[in-house]
Amino acid sequence: MQPPEKRKHSSFIQEHLIVIDSSSSSEESSPCTSRKKYKKTLTRRWEWSDFGLKYRQKRSEYPGVEFSIMSYNLLAQDLLESHPHLYANSNWEVLLWEYRRARLLEEIDEHLPDIMCLQEVQCNHYDEFLKPKLEKRD
Repeated sequence: MQPPEKRKHSSFIQEHLIVIDSSSSSEESSPCTSRKKYKKTLTRRWEWSDFGLKYRQKRSEYPGVEFSIMSYNLLAQDLLESHPHLYANSNWEVLLWEYRRARLLEEIDEHLPDIMCLQEVQCNHYDEFLKPKLEKRD
């Protein structure tokens, strides 16, 4: 039996993804071999720092330059594949890089951060995908 935190994570992923028929969608084709694919329905729940809450309530009291920061753990595919036991209850199709990379770009495009901090970036994913895609956005 899985520890509660692993079961909770797996259920969370499965509850916030819906299966759609790929033949009825114009979205990017599925990385899996089945005719089904997954579409994100997850809405982020943001956690504000104490300062962030004060700032949002009284912006005029904090003059200066405003900017946004995005911090994102990409979960390097090599690490994921070398520790499959950590993801035993997760749907493997949504863990594939080919699926996750498109969702990552959607997330970046939605928030358009001024500064982006990325963790667990796999070198070939950066060189072959992220760098060219992000450079086009300048």
